[in-house]
Amino acid sequence: EKAYAVLAEKSNQYGGYKTGSDANAAGPGYDQIDGGFESWVYGLFYGPDLVSTDQALMGFTAGQDVVPQNAAAITTLLELQGYRAGEGAKIDTDEHVMVNASTWGDKVLERLLETITHCLGLAEMKRYTTLGKVLGQIQNLAAAYQKTVNDSADQKVQDAALDRLSLGCDRQVQPGAWPLMENPESDKIWHDLHEALGIVGQLGTDSSDGKRNIYAEHAYAVLGVEFLGHDAKPMSLTIDNLTSEITNISGAHSRVELRNPHQTNEPNLPSSMIDSDVNDGIFKMTLDAYLRAFAVHEVGRVKDT
Repeated sequence: EKAYAVLAEKSNQYGGYKTGSDANAAGPGYDQIDGGFESWVYGLFYGPDLVSTDQALMGFTAGQDVVPQNAAAITTLLELQGYRAGEGAKIDTDEHVMVNASTWGDKVLERLLETITHCLGLAEMKRYTTLGKVLGQIQNLAAAYQKTVNDSADQKVQDAALDRLSLGCDRQVQPGAWPLMENPESDKIWHDLHEALGIVGQLGTDSSDGKRNIYAEHAYAVLGVEFLGHDAKPMSLTIDNLTSEITNISGAHSRVELRNPHQTNEPNLPSSMIDSDVNDGIFKMTLDAYLRAFAVHEVGRVKDT
């Protein structure tokens, strides 16, 4: 990223990939590449060895197992491991697959609001009237932010509304704020809510106090995945048998390994697995948390030469 920012500053945005009104022809390199996608520059780096690039959204439904909804995303993760349809077991191929995962602010907010609506509709919410009121307040803050986006062209006004929303969410994930959401014995939906609040809590100005989840509007490199069944044992999963095996994949036991290119700011909420080096950017998440936190896969395929 640092090297490419230098290149963008000396040439133009994306090294000439984008031109005309879409290009930022002046200013610091980081300003020029801000908001860009990795696939836009693969061609610059790999030239004729670039086979293809694509983006694919992931499925999400609050309160449901997201694994069966994401056959395409799981196929991408299998391709990252070297599997190809029709080849069965992992073998050497003439193609190398790179995968980045990211999410967008609107998708993060959309998923949080869907989760809140689901929780407010639960019968047990009657026991948590104070939490219900707080969730209603967050809905109101989200509606106010969305209104400013639609009605105001003033970025400062939009940013202020976003900061109010993010701060409101961040308060709910501070240690001890809601034991219900932190208790390992609580129903999973409360953990899902905790993680969704944590992500929106880091939109806008990062007001987090040490507790972090995945950052929206930021790409993470996907390094690998381990698919485990509901019995916590490794699965012999391939693209060829995915259709018949997808319901046997455990989102809670399976793990996805990622790297934050910042090398810091690794998630430390319950969904992540803290490793021995919190400053290398590498961390693991459950497959379930991964599919809930991220909204899009960005895939690049190059000749394995």
